[in-house]
Amino acid sequence: MLDDTSNQKRPRRSLEPDEISRLLKVVRLRPVAEFGRETVRNDGDNQPSDSLSRATWTKAPLNLATIDQAYERGKIALSQSPKRLRELERLGIERELLYRVLVTTGLRKGELASITLGQVYLDESPSWIELASQDEKAGRGASIPLRDNVAEQLREYLADRLRALQSESEALNVVSIAGTIARLPIDALLFTVPTNLVAILRRDMAAAGIAKIDERGRTVDVHAMRHTFSTMLHRAGVSPSVAQAAMRHSDIRLTMNTYNHLGLMDVVGAIESLPSIGGMPTNSESLQATGTDPVESSLTSMVTLAGVKTGQKLANSGNLDATKASGRECEKALNSLGKQGFFDERVNGFEPSTYSLGSYHSTN
Repeated sequence: MLDDTSNQKRPRRSLEPDEISRLLKVVRLRPVAEFGRETVRNDGDNQPSDSLSRATWTKAPLNLATIDQAYERGKIALSQSPKRLRELERLGIERELLYRVLVTTGLRKGELASITLGQVYLDESPSWIELASQDEKAGRGASIPLRDNVAEQLREYLADRLRALQSESEALNVVSIAGTIARLPIDALLFTVPTNLVAILRRDMAAAGIAKIDERGRTVDVHAMRHTFSTMLHRAGVSPSVAQAAMRHSDIRLTMNTYNHLGLMDVVGAIESLPSIGGMPTNSESLQATGTDPVESSLTSMVTLAGVKTGQKLANSGNLDATKASGRECEKALNSLGKQGFFDERVNGFEPSTYSLGSYHSTN
Protein backbone atom coordinates (compact mmCIF):
# COMPACT_ATOMS: atom_id res chain seq x y z
CA MET A 1 0.00 0.00 0.00
CA LEU A 2 1.24 3.49 -0.81
CA ASP A 3 2.13 5.85 2.05
CA ASP A 4 0.35 8.91 0.62
CA THR A 5 -2.79 9.21 -1.38
CA SER A 6 -2.20 9.21 -5.12
CA ASN A 7 -5.89 9.55 -5.91
CA GLN A 8 -6.10 13.31 -5.61
CA LYS A 9 -9.17 15.30 -6.60
CA ARG A 10 -6.83 17.87 -8.14
CA PRO A 11 -3.19 17.15 -9.00
CA ARG A 12 -0.56 19.17 -7.20
CA ARG A 13 2.49 20.77 -8.70
CA SER A 14 5.86 21.61 -7.24
CA LEU A 15 7.09 25.16 -6.81
CA GLU A 16 9.89 26.46 -8.98
CA PRO A 17 13.03 27.97 -7.36
CA ASP A 18 12.10 31.56 -8.20
CA GLU A 19 8.59 31.02 -6.83
CA ILE A 20 10.00 29.73 -3.54
CA SER A 21 12.29 32.73 -3.22
CA ARG A 22 9.45 35.18 -3.91
CA LEU A 23 7.27 33.35 -1.42
CA LEU A 24 9.90 33.47 1.32
CA LYS A 25 10.42 37.20 0.86
CA VAL A 26 6.68 37.86 1.12
CA VAL A 27 6.28 35.60 4.15
CA ARG A 28 9.06 37.40 6.01
CA LEU A 29 7.70 40.90 5.39
CA ARG A 30 3.92 40.47 5.25
CA PRO A 31 3.04 40.51 8.98
CA VAL A 32 4.43 44.06 9.30
CA ALA A 33 3.61 45.11 5.73
CA GLU A 34 -0.10 44.49 6.37
CA PHE A 35 -0.01 47.60 8.59
CA GLY A 36 1.54 49.66 5.81
CA ARG A 37 -0.88 48.96 2.99
CA GLU A 38 -2.03 52.05 1.14
CA THR A 39 -5.64 53.19 1.18
CA VAL A 40 -7.32 53.41 -2.22
CA ARG A 41 -10.81 54.47 -3.27
CA ASN A 42 -13.24 51.83 -4.44
CA ASP A 43 -14.21 51.94 -8.09
CA GLY A 44 -17.83 52.05 -9.12
CA ASP A 45 -20.58 54.46 -10.03
CA ASN A 46 -22.81 53.93 -7.00
CA GLN A 47 -20.66 55.54 -4.33
CA PRO A 48 -22.29 56.54 -1.01
CA SER A 49 -22.76 60.26 -0.52
CA ASP A 50 -20.69 60.15 2.67
CA SER A 51 -17.08 60.36 1.45
CA LEU A 52 -15.86 59.04 4.81
CA SER A 53 -17.89 55.87 4.54
CA ARG A 54 -15.89 52.64 4.78
CA ALA A 55 -17.52 51.55 1.51
CA THR A 56 -15.69 54.27 -0.41
CA TRP A 57 -12.17 53.00 0.27
CA THR A 58 -10.20 49.81 0.74
CA LYS A 59 -6.66 48.65 1.37
CA ALA A 60 -4.43 48.08 -1.66
CA PRO A 61 -3.33 44.44 -2.06
CA LEU A 62 0.28 43.57 -1.36
CA ASN A 63 2.51 42.37 -4.17
CA LEU A 64 6.22 42.09 -4.90
CA ALA A 65 6.34 45.64 -6.24
CA THR A 66 4.79 47.20 -3.14
CA ILE A 67 5.67 44.98 -0.19
CA ASP A 68 9.03 46.60 0.63
CA GLN A 69 7.48 50.07 0.86
CA ALA A 70 4.50 48.67 2.76
CA TYR A 71 6.89 47.03 5.23
CA GLU A 72 8.65 50.35 5.89
CA ARG A 73 5.32 52.15 6.32
CA GLY A 74 4.19 49.36 8.64
CA LYS A 75 7.22 49.87 10.87
CA ILE A 76 6.41 53.56 11.09
CA ALA A 77 2.75 52.85 11.85
CA LEU A 78 3.77 50.42 14.62
CA SER A 79 6.55 52.61 16.03
CA GLN A 80 4.35 53.59 18.97
CA SER A 81 3.88 49.89 19.80
CA PRO A 82 7.43 48.48 19.77
CA LYS A 83 6.41 45.25 21.48
CA ARG A 84 3.79 44.56 18.82
CA LEU A 85 6.31 45.39 16.08
CA ARG A 86 8.82 42.91 17.53
CA GLU A 87 6.13 40.23 17.75
CA LEU A 88 5.17 40.70 14.10
CA GLU A 89 8.78 40.68 12.96
CA ARG A 90 9.37 37.45 14.88
CA LEU A 91 6.23 36.02 13.30
CA GLY A 92 7.64 36.76 9.85
CA ILE A 93 10.92 35.07 10.76
CA GLU A 94 9.09 32.03 12.11
CA ARG A 95 6.82 31.69 9.06
CA GLU A 96 9.72 32.01 6.64
CA LEU A 97 11.71 29.38 8.51
CA LEU A 98 8.65 27.13 8.78
CA TYR A 99 8.29 27.17 4.98
CA ARG A 100 12.02 26.58 4.54
CA VAL A 101 11.91 23.51 6.77
CA LEU A 102 8.87 22.12 4.95
CA VAL A 103 10.42 22.51 1.52
CA THR A 104 13.87 21.16 2.49
CA THR A 105 12.77 18.19 4.59
CA GLY A 106 9.57 16.87 3.03
CA LEU A 107 7.85 16.94 6.41
CA ARG A 108 4.07 17.01 6.34
CA LYS A 109 2.23 19.83 8.07
CA GLY A 110 1.00 17.65 10.92
CA GLU A 111 4.41 16.08 11.39
CA LEU A 112 6.12 19.46 11.66
CA ALA A 113 3.45 20.67 14.09
CA SER A 114 4.36 17.80 16.43
CA ILE A 115 8.09 18.58 16.69
CA THR A 116 9.29 19.78 20.10
CA LEU A 117 12.64 21.33 20.94
CA GLY A 118 13.76 18.07 22.50
CA GLN A 119 13.45 16.42 19.08
CA VAL A 120 15.75 18.92 17.35
CA TYR A 121 19.46 18.05 17.41
CA LEU A 122 21.29 21.19 16.36
CA ASP A 123 24.63 20.30 17.98
CA GLU A 124 25.04 17.30 15.69
CA SER A 125 26.85 17.44 12.36
CA PRO A 126 24.78 17.26 10.31
CA SER A 127 21.87 18.49 12.40
CA TRP A 128 18.62 16.58 12.35
CA ILE A 129 15.06 16.24 13.65
CA GLU A 130 13.75 13.10 15.31
CA LEU A 131 10.19 12.41 14.20
CA ALA A 132 8.33 10.18 16.66
CA SER A 133 6.56 7.11 15.31
CA GLN A 134 3.21 8.23 16.69
CA ASP A 135 3.51 11.49 14.77
CA GLU A 136 4.64 10.09 11.41
CA LYS A 137 1.99 9.15 8.90
CA ALA A 138 3.51 5.72 8.28
CA GLY A 139 3.98 5.12 12.02
CA ARG A 140 7.65 4.17 11.70
CA GLY A 141 9.33 7.32 13.03
CA ALA A 142 12.29 8.87 11.23
CA SER A 143 15.46 10.90 11.54
CA ILE A 144 15.06 13.96 9.30
CA PRO A 145 18.34 15.63 8.22
CA LEU A 146 18.59 19.41 8.10
CA ARG A 147 20.54 21.49 5.63
CA ASP A 148 23.42 23.29 7.32
CA ASN A 149 22.08 26.77 6.53
CA VAL A 150 18.60 25.84 7.76
CA ALA A 151 20.08 24.45 10.98
CA GLU A 152 22.01 27.69 11.47
CA GLN A 153 18.85 29.73 11.01
CA LEU A 154 17.05 27.48 13.49
CA ARG A 155 19.78 28.13 16.06
CA GLU A 156 19.41 31.90 15.65
CA TYR A 157 15.62 31.63 15.70
CA LEU A 158 15.69 29.69 18.98
CA ALA A 159 18.31 32.01 20.44
CA ASP A 160 16.03 34.94 19.66
CA ARG A 161 13.11 33.13 21.29
CA LEU A 162 15.23 32.64 24.39
CA ARG A 163 16.24 36.31 24.45
CA ALA A 164 12.58 37.31 24.16
CA LEU A 165 11.66 34.98 27.02
CA GLN A 166 14.48 36.34 29.15
CA SER A 167 13.35 39.93 28.54
CA GLU A 168 9.80 39.00 29.46
CA SER A 169 10.97 37.21 32.60
CA GLU A 170 13.09 40.18 33.62
CA ALA A 171 10.11 42.50 33.17
CA LEU A 172 8.04 40.21 35.39
CA ASN A 173 10.95 39.73 37.83
CA VAL A 174 10.80 35.96 37.38
CA VAL A 175 13.97 34.07 38.29
CA SER A 176 14.41 30.31 38.39
CA ILE A 177 15.80 28.45 41.40
CA ALA A 178 19.10 27.91 39.59
CA GLY A 179 19.39 31.64 39.05
CA THR A 180 18.85 31.46 35.30
CA ILE A 181 16.24 33.93 34.21
CA ALA A 182 14.69 31.76 31.49
CA ARG A 183 15.27 28.60 29.50
CA LEU A 184 13.33 27.15 26.61
CA PRO A 185 11.67 23.92 27.77
CA ILE A 186 12.44 20.86 25.66
CA ASP A 187 8.73 20.04 25.44
CA ALA A 188 7.96 23.41 23.81
CA LEU A 189 6.95 23.20 20.17
CA LEU A 190 9.56 24.13 17.57
CA PHE A 191 6.97 26.11 15.56
CA THR A 192 3.47 27.31 16.17
CA VAL A 193 1.91 25.83 13.04
CA PRO A 194 -1.43 27.63 12.59
CA THR A 195 -4.48 25.50 11.90
CA ASN A 196 -5.37 27.86 9.04
CA LEU A 197 -1.94 27.58 7.38
CA VAL A 198 -3.66 26.71 4.09
CA ALA A 199 -5.45 30.08 4.05
CA ILE A 200 -2.29 31.91 5.16
CA LEU A 201 -0.29 30.27 2.38
CA ARG A 202 -2.95 31.27 -0.13
CA ARG A 203 -2.59 34.93 0.87
CA ASP A 204 1.21 34.65 0.83
CA MET A 205 1.13 33.19 -2.67
CA ALA A 206 -1.20 35.92 -3.92
CA ALA A 207 1.24 38.58 -2.72
CA ALA A 208 4.14 36.65 -4.27
CA GLY A 209 2.35 36.41 -7.63
CA ILE A 210 1.94 32.62 -7.49
CA ALA A 211 -1.32 31.21 -8.81
CA LYS A 212 -2.96 28.64 -6.56
CA ILE A 213 -4.19 26.74 -9.62
CA ASP A 214 -2.23 26.87 -12.87
CA GLU A 215 -3.48 26.67 -16.44
CA ARG A 216 -3.26 22.88 -16.34
CA GLY A 217 -5.49 22.60 -13.28
CA ARG A 218 -2.65 21.76 -10.89
CA THR A 219 -2.79 23.27 -7.42
CA VAL A 220 -0.27 24.56 -4.90
CA ASP A 221 -1.03 24.02 -1.23
CA VAL A 222 0.92 23.19 1.92
CA HIS A 223 1.40 19.56 0.89
CA ALA A 224 2.76 20.76 -2.47
CA MET A 225 5.93 21.70 -0.57
CA ARG A 226 6.52 17.99 -0.04
CA HIS A 227 6.10 17.52 -3.79
CA THR A 228 8.61 20.34 -4.29
CA PHE A 229 11.11 18.60 -2.03
CA SER A 230 10.83 15.38 -4.02
CA THR A 231 11.18 17.16 -7.36
CA MET A 232 14.26 19.04 -6.16
CA LEU A 233 15.87 15.77 -5.12
CA HIS A 234 15.26 14.35 -8.58
CA ARG A 235 16.62 17.45 -10.31
CA ALA A 236 19.73 17.29 -8.12
CA GLY A 237 20.49 13.84 -9.52
CA VAL A 238 19.83 11.97 -6.28
CA SER A 239 19.35 8.26 -6.90
CA PRO A 240 15.78 6.94 -6.69
CA SER A 241 16.60 4.82 -3.64
CA VAL A 242 18.01 7.79 -1.70
CA ALA A 243 15.06 9.96 -2.77
CA GLN A 244 12.70 7.24 -1.54
CA ALA A 245 14.51 7.19 1.81
CA ALA A 246 14.36 11.00 2.08
CA MET A 247 10.64 10.97 1.27
CA ARG A 248 10.06 8.06 3.68
CA HIS A 249 8.02 6.11 1.13
CA SER A 250 7.62 2.35 1.37
CA ASP A 251 6.86 2.15 -2.36
CA ILE A 252 9.30 3.73 -4.80
CA ARG A 253 6.53 4.12 -7.38
CA LEU A 254 5.03 6.83 -5.22
CA THR A 255 8.34 8.69 -5.10
CA MET A 256 8.96 8.47 -8.82
CA ASN A 257 5.46 8.80 -10.23
CA THR A 258 3.38 10.95 -7.88
CA TYR A 259 5.87 13.31 -6.23
CA ASN A 260 8.20 14.13 -9.11
CA HIS A 261 7.00 17.01 -11.28
CA LEU A 262 9.56 17.37 -14.02
CA GLY A 263 8.71 19.64 -16.92
CA LEU A 264 9.77 20.43 -20.45
CA MET A 265 12.89 22.34 -19.37
CA ASP A 266 14.08 19.34 -17.38
CA VAL A 267 13.82 17.22 -20.51
CA VAL A 268 15.55 19.93 -22.56
CA GLY A 269 18.39 19.98 -20.06
CA ALA A 270 18.75 16.21 -20.29
CA ILE A 271 18.80 16.33 -24.10
CA GLU A 272 21.41 19.08 -24.14
CA SER A 273 23.65 16.96 -21.89
CA LEU A 274 23.87 14.22 -24.54
CA PRO A 275 27.30 13.70 -26.20
CA SER A 276 28.06 15.72 -29.32
CA ILE A 277 26.97 14.16 -32.60
CA GLY A 278 28.68 14.68 -35.95
CA GLY A 279 31.22 17.13 -34.58
CA MET A 280 28.61 19.56 -33.24
CA PRO A 281 29.52 20.59 -29.67
CA THR A 282 26.94 20.38 -26.92
CA ASN A 283 25.86 23.51 -25.05
CA SER A 284 27.98 22.39 -22.13
CA GLU A 285 31.06 22.06 -24.32
CA SER A 286 30.40 25.46 -25.89
CA LEU A 287 30.17 27.06 -22.46
CA GLN A 288 33.40 25.43 -21.38
CA ALA A 289 35.10 26.68 -24.55
CA THR A 290 34.11 30.25 -23.67
CA GLY A 291 35.22 29.89 -20.08
CA THR A 292 31.70 29.77 -18.65
CA ASP A 293 31.10 27.30 -15.85
CA PRO A 294 28.22 25.03 -16.97
CA VAL A 295 27.32 24.26 -13.38
CA GLU A 296 26.95 27.93 -12.55
CA SER A 297 24.92 28.54 -15.70
CA SER A 298 22.42 25.85 -14.76
CA LEU A 299 21.82 27.03 -11.20
CA THR A 300 18.59 28.76 -12.16
CA SER A 301 16.92 25.40 -12.72
CA MET A 302 18.55 23.45 -9.91
CA VAL A 303 17.60 23.75 -6.26
CA THR A 304 19.35 21.09 -4.24
CA LEU A 305 19.25 19.27 -0.99
CA ALA A 306 22.33 19.54 1.17
CA GLY A 307 23.00 18.50 4.74
CA VAL A 308 21.70 14.98 4.09
CA LYS A 309 22.75 12.61 6.84
CA THR A 310 25.35 10.03 5.93
CA GLY A 311 24.20 6.60 4.93
CA GLN A 312 25.48 5.15 8.17
CA LYS A 313 23.38 7.47 10.35
CA LEU A 314 20.31 6.85 8.26
CA ALA A 315 20.92 3.14 8.37
CA ASN A 316 21.20 3.28 12.16
CA SER A 317 17.80 4.97 12.29
CA GLY A 318 16.27 2.29 10.09
CA ASN A 319 15.33 4.72 7.32
CA LEU A 320 17.23 2.91 4.59
CA ASP A 321 15.97 -0.59 5.29
CA ALA A 322 13.13 -0.43 2.80
CA THR A 323 15.22 1.02 -0.01
CA LYS A 324 18.59 -0.67 0.62
CA ALA A 325 20.27 2.63 -0.23
CA SER A 326 23.93 2.45 0.67
CA GLY A 327 25.98 4.95 2.61
CA ARG A 328 28.05 5.46 -0.52
CA GLU A 329 24.95 6.55 -2.42
CA CYS A 330 24.12 9.11 0.24
CA GLU A 331 27.68 10.44 0.30
CA LYS A 332 27.69 10.59 -3.51
CA ALA A 333 24.48 12.61 -3.37
CA LEU A 334 26.06 14.96 -0.84
CA ASN A 335 29.19 15.40 -2.92
CA SER A 336 27.18 16.18 -6.03
CA LEU A 337 25.53 19.10 -4.24
CA GLY A 338 28.71 20.80 -3.09
CA LYS A 339 28.75 23.67 -5.56
CA GLN A 340 25.07 24.51 -5.54
CA GLY A 341 23.14 26.51 -3.00
CA PHE A 342 19.51 26.67 -2.02
CA PHE A 343 17.90 29.98 -3.02
CA ASP A 344 21.26 31.23 -4.25
CA GLU A 345 21.21 35.04 -4.24
CA ARG A 346 22.98 35.19 -7.60
CA VAL A 347 20.25 33.14 -9.19
CA ASN A 348 16.97 34.54 -8.01
CA GLY A 349 17.81 38.08 -6.96
CA PHE A 350 16.42 37.57 -3.47
CA GLU A 351 18.82 38.31 -0.69
CA PRO A 352 17.75 36.38 2.42
CA SER A 353 18.12 37.82 5.86
CA THR A 354 21.50 37.55 7.53
CA TYR A 355 21.58 35.14 10.44
CA SER A 356 24.41 34.78 12.89
CA LEU A 357 25.22 31.53 14.63
CA GLY A 358 23.05 31.08 17.69
CA SER A 359 24.07 29.45 20.96
CA TYR A 360 20.98 27.39 21.66
CA HIS A 361 21.45 23.70 22.39
CA SER A 362 18.55 21.31 22.03
CA THR A 363 19.32 19.70 25.39
CA ASN A 364 18.43 22.90 27.26
